[in-house]
Amino acid sequence: MERLQKEKDVKVRITTTTDGETFITEGAGEYAHDDEAHYVAYTERDEHGSVTRSGLHIGREKLLLHRDGAVNMKMLFDPLATTRADYSTAGFATQFAVRTRQYDVFFDEKVITIDLRYVLAQDNDDPGTDFTLKIEISDA
Repeated sequence: MERLQKEKDVKVRITTTTDGETFITEGAGEYAHDDEAHYVAYTERDEHGSVTRSGLHIGREKLLLHRDGAVNMKMLFDPLATTRADYSTAGFATQFAVRTRQYDVFFDEKVITIDLRYVLAQDNDDPGTDFTLKIEISDA
């Protein structure tokens, strides 16, 4: 598989809402695409200075989000199937069921916007917790 060449530098802003609380994560990275998907590799720093390398694989019908750092996570958002999310920190590891309720991607000249609604649950019998995610990828 040929490695994609960076097309441009980007800024990533992720707004997460759950249980009435909103959290914003921002990072800087690189963008590339091919006939199948759009790819964003970016780096985030939290309030403690911890660095997390993250990536988005933005497909037509599903989204893969992975993080590698203080928190390691791999989540596949697929509206057609319940998927498993792997989540781990230095002393803790678990899996969650991910039920994607909405996955919309919007493109314009300067911004890619992804609107996601999903439920994160301990297992398939758990009603879980609702999340709303808005991901904005813009030119740096």
